Amino acid sequence: MRQYFKYISLIILGCQEPIELGFQSDEEYLVIDGFITDDFGPHTIKISKSEPFTNDEVVIFEKVQNAVVTITDDLGNATSLTMSGPGNYLTPSVFSGQIGRSYTLNVEVNGETYVSTPQQIPAKSSFDSVYFEQGERETFNTDGELLVSPTVKFLCDVDYASQNSYIGITWEGTYEYKTVFRLRPYNCYIDEAYEGFSSIVTNEDVNEGLANELTVGELLFDIRFKVAYSLNTILYSMNEEAHNFHFQINQQRSSRGSVFDPQPFQISGNIRNVNDPDQTILGYFGAYGREESRVFVYPSNINAPAPIDFCTYRDDTPGNKVVKPLYCYDCADFLGAYTEQPPYWIN
Repeated sequence: MRQYFKYISLIILGCQEPIELGFQSDEEYLVIDGFITDDFGPHTIKISKSEPFTNDEVVIFEKVQNAVVTITDDLGNATSLTMSGPGNYLTPSVFSGQIGRSYTLNVEVNGETYVSTPQQIPAKSSFDSVYFEQGERETFNTDGELLVSPTVKFLCDVDYASQNSYIGITWEGTYEYKTVFRLRPYNCYIDEAYEGFSSIVTNEDVNEGLANELTVGELLFDIRFKVAYSLNTILYSMNEEAHNFHFQINQQRSSRGSVFDPQPFQISGNIRNVNDPDQTILGYFGAYGREESRVFVYPSNINAPAPIDFCTYRDDTPGNKVVKPLYCYDCADFLGAYTEQPPYWIN
């Protein structure tokens, strides 16, 4: 929910007149957020408390520790979560949700009990195909000159499970990086992921069947594609309530402060305080079906000059010396890099 506060703040700063959002910056809010799927765990529930705004843009989150967290299904089976770190609570690795079953999150903190609405895992939609195509993006350099840069656009076709199916799409990527100067370790791998859902769509009131060219994401054709890039597209099947919540989140994330944008508003989650139903609880507990599909992109797949590696950049300006970062010599110095090749990697 950090992104929720961040984008709300940006929207407020972009408006000419203040808009009353229904909550005050000097209040504290409990944030409970996470989901389970029909895959094996561990699945994560995050619990934190928002501190009052320190300025117009920053929200501090205090991790909530020692909460009692359980997930109960509609047959009465209860699964206890364990705290793996401040604010992070995990299901057992053998736990998985079942399609058609409903699940309820229960959290006990400081003598208060918080309960979600029951969440049923619906029949799963599935990928028909995942693919990419070349695109372009217009940007401006520091001199104000228009630049047109090549991009890689990832798309998917989805076969809806039924009429009135609700789905969310997101992605996680891995790219290979090789050091220019060939000192050990020579090649490394770096992971990245999209925060939230890149697309939230439904075929509500439309015949079931295939949805074509749904957006997964678009990345600049930069150093990440110099050797190889692997993108894993993840498809979540959800209920209508979850779809509506995440659709509203995406609306506020994409707002630019234009007068034509929807006015910002407080997004209601599905968790309440049993003893104080009027208390504002931020976040959402979801139960989804999950499918995934992986594609690889190599430089030869894109009709554009090879991405420029900063490590090979030369500045011949007299008296100027370019200082190379350490990862030019040891790729393990690249933030988040690791040397063991992922099991799914295809050279």
